[in-house]
Amino acid sequence: MPISSVNRVRSVVVPLQFDTFDRIIPIYRSSELSIGSELIPGHTIVNYNCFFKNLKAFAEIISLPEANLPDFELEDSETDKLYKVLDIEWKSARKQMTVYISPTSNTLNWVKVGSVSMLNPSGYPYRIYNLLDMFTDNLALELGENSAIGVGIDNVGHGLLGTSDKVTIHGSYVEEIFVQYTEPQPIINLTIPERQPIINVNFASNPISNGGGNTGNQQQSTIDNTSLIDNSFLIAN
Repeated sequence: MPISSVNRVRSVVVPLQFDTFDRIIPIYRSSELSIGSELIPGHTIVNYNCFFKNLKAFAEIISLPEANLPDFELEDSETDKLYKVLDIEWKSARKQMTVYISPTSNTLNWVKVGSVSMLNPSGYPYRIYNLLDMFTDNLALELGENSAIGVGIDNVGHGLLGTSDKVTIHGSYVEEIFVQYTEPQPIINLTIPERQPIINVNFASNPISNGGGNTGNQQQSTIDNTSLIDNSFLIAN
């Protein structure tokens, strides 16, 4: 039986509310498709995979005071500048979002893969975080046929999300589905009607002269069957 692949692109849009509390919210679970089931009648699923191409977080944290920009000095080295940026990022008033992955989608067994610090940046109304960077350096994250991704808000001393805070997880992924199907059988024993022979009929008219001097007009007709071999018929009147 031949095997072909079908690709489906799907979107992820999950807003996080202020009442999220200390719990993990699944933002993706492997498809309801299962190996051995039919995608469409006559097409059985033999393999399934998922590729995340884009996964980001939009964060507008208004409930916190603005975080100051780092104050660089002329004599600061690159290392000094890096430490000042990290101090602003992780020691300011902030909210924290942690990203998790589970190797199974039915019974969730969450494993932490990384966290982001959500600030109220000075001069910027919001921030965009690339969550895919926590999973891979490649262009896409391959998840297989049975997995899940989740996020949670942690209280790191400044509470959870406020009523005015807005956090949205958004992205897209591709489902690659391999199906096996039965190839249509060719049509055989095709009957073609036998062609009937064509019969040509010719009529010829010739005058006949009698030896006694009498003349008369007699017509001679000939029927010629050209479709028959060694057969001819003559009708004389």
